[in-house]
Amino acid sequence: MQESTNTPNQRLIVRIGQSTLALLIYDGHQVCQYEETEMRSGVSTAANLREWLKSQPLLAGTYSSVSILLHTPTLLVPTDEFDSSDAESLYKYTFSHHDHDEVRHLVLPQHHAVVVFGIEKDLLTVVTDHFADAQWQPVCLSVWQRFGKRGQQPGREHQRLHVYFHDGHADVFSFNGSHFKFCNSFLATHAKDALYYVLNAFTQQGMKATRDEVMVVGHVANKKWLVQQLETYVGRVSVPELPATQPDTSQWPTMPADLVFSLSQ
Repeated sequence: MQESTNTPNQRLIVRIGQSTLALLIYDGHQVCQYEETEMRSGVSTAANLREWLKSQPLLAGTYSSVSILLHTPTLLVPTDEFDSSDAESLYKYTFSHHDHDEVRHLVLPQHHAVVVFGIEKDLLTVVTDHFADAQWQPVCLSVWQRFGKRGQQPGREHQRLHVYFHDGHADVFSFNGSHFKFCNSFLATHAKDALYYVLNAFTQQGMKATRDEVMVVGHVANKKWLVQQLETYVGRVSVPELPATQPDTSQWPTMPADLVFSLSQ
């Protein structure tokens, strides 16, 4: 990989996952560079990131700004109920072991909601040391935005439960028009557990097997088996391909869907 100097049209995205790091450079038309790596076990995420960024020739002082996609717990609050002064205490009450995180929020006007999320302060330090400007967002944001647009289509009679598999987790969500109807996340390292939780969410929302749909996106172990099992309980199960309007990412089959979708934000 050769050292490169960015142009004004190039965009740098770094994804910090549960156990992986990824770096992508996009010029508005195509992916120029993509690198991904497994984190070293027994070493903190911040230490892994610092070491990895220093080892990247592409980042040899050529980029001042970066978009960060972070795997972190998220809390959705309706816009009319959100109070920024309460966001930190509410987040840390909801999620344990995040007492030392810096809590931030992003307004999602198209969904009439605010997403609250935490960033480890050591991670903030590492990123600040490398970049003058960083925009942070939870990994699932681009996925919500992509499929939230579909949720706004008029005239659709059936409901859809979206399941996004990533980082050993599943984000399960649905919309009522443009509003979030349901949103939750759970560990999904085992396909049988994932099947149970997805069907439970489907049932809890009053969805009907003969009418409604489960859409499965992302990477999960035994995905083919999982889809086959879902099809025995739900009449409509879809596994969509990435749309043709996206830049070609076929040479990187393990690239997370949230990273692909973020290119069109």
